[in-house]
Amino acid sequence: MNQLSRPPREKLMLSTRSLLMLASLLVGCTAEPLAPPPPPPAEVARQVLPPMPEGHPDVAALSVLSRGTRRMSVEQLERSLDSIGQLPPGSVKLPDSLALTLGRPDFLQVTEETLEPSPLFMKFMMDLGGIFCSNVSDGDPARPVEQRVLTRFSNRDENLRYLVLRFTGIEGAAADPYVERLRPVFEQGRGGAKGEASGWQAVCLALFTSPEFLLY
Repeated sequence: MNQLSRPPREKLMLSTRSLLMLASLLVGCTAEPLAPPPPPPAEVARQVLPPMPEGHPDVAALSVLSRGTRRMSVEQLERSLDSIGQLPPGSVKLPDSLALTLGRPDFLQVTEETLEPSPLFMKFMMDLGGIFCSNVSDGDPARPVEQRVLTRFSNRDENLRYLVLRFTGIEGAAADPYVERLRPVFEQGRGGAKGEASGWQAVCLALFTSPEFLLY
């Protein structure tokens, strides 16, 4: 018997079964909505490097790129101040509260030292630099000339070169731009209450807070 000769009831059953199958297919297609497209990848934050001194090689042309600017650790800062002030190693020791604020780990809540430059770090460096430079300036007259820190040489530019070398390790022709920029700092500073001593304190503070001293 072909399909045309089937009884109407059987045809109706076949038609109903077909509708049910079609409905199940439609339900299966719409039961699970399509997943939303994945979000775009997060943009990598790029750290802007500070401008390099005049005559410095183009950073983009260097074969080895830096991983980013870092600042001195608390330990490096303390030992650097020992060296600049010509003090026995271990003489400069920041209070624990200040050291923790500057990023030294306490190994209870913080296990890695913070070495990112920040406005808070620079604020403390301004304060610390003022104290350090004032103490060194006050102590210089009592030292032999060859052991003085801020007033080693009577010639202004020679003394500026000495201070640039002491704070940054930059010397020779590479120090020329720094000496030129520090001359007006000294001249303006010497108008303070201590005369020339105020000028050398101003130079000391300028070098203390410079990127060449604090960052690497």
